[in-house]
Amino acid sequence: MFKKILIALIVSMLIPVTASAGIVEMKAAYKVKDYALCSSEAAKVIADSKATVSDKAKAQLYIGYCYYRQKDYAKAIPEFQKVISNYPEVVKQCAVAQRYIGHCYYRQKDYAKAIPEFQKVISDYPTELANCAKAQRYIGYCYYDQKDFAKALPEFQKVISDYPERKMQCAKAQDYIGLCYVKEGKIVEAQASYMQLCKMQGAPLGRVISAFNKIDKVALGKVEYLKLIDTMLLVIPATAANAEFLGMLKSEQEKLK
Repeated sequence: MFKKILIALIVSMLIPVTASAGIVEMKAAYKVKDYALCSSEAAKVIADSKATVSDKAKAQLYIGYCYYRQKDYAKAIPEFQKVISNYPEVVKQCAVAQRYIGHCYYRQKDYAKAIPEFQKVISDYPTELANCAKAQRYIGYCYYDQKDFAKALPEFQKVISDYPERKMQCAKAQDYIGLCYVKEGKIVEAQASYMQLCKMQGAPLGRVISAFNKIDKVALGKVEYLKLIDTMLLVIPATAANAEFLGMLKSEQEKLK
């Protein structure tokens, strides 16, 4: 009963901004993890002759999501493939579907199949930068998880060089570049990588703090440490959420001067 009330509440909140009520109900069911209802509502949208092609593609994508969230990857893959085969003109949804095919294989640790599926996102949907950046990062993960750090490094570096505007993805890739160097025993390179992450504009604060804590401040030296702090104070936004960490940096800055 509570789940039905919650779904009804979510639907009432979403209806004003969504054209299709079926899409709204589908999303509401998905949000509360009622995957059976979500798939049922999605199927109705797909069968509705009045639904737009975009809504049909989105509904098909959600059917794939439902199986994916239940870790039924064997059923999820063909549902994602239907997005690509049935709605090729809806490029954004196709790019997401292609990426999730890669995720399905990745979650099963079938890296040999995951890598080419992620590569298809980049080759087939080059204008979908957000999905391309995520796919490129996961190619790096595929090699990293296999402990092939020499191959993982250039794949993570491609995220930063090819998609510099995707700040979150770049920060995550930079973090893993540092981890690759650590695994290879290249501590100097790892330290440099973590410093680079600390200087990245738009990097998530959690990633920045993690990288900052990994830096050997003694080995870095007073002058370079102060330069690092000065740069971080310039690139980290002065928001309420960042206030505590920025305060700590300013305190460190005063001690070093």
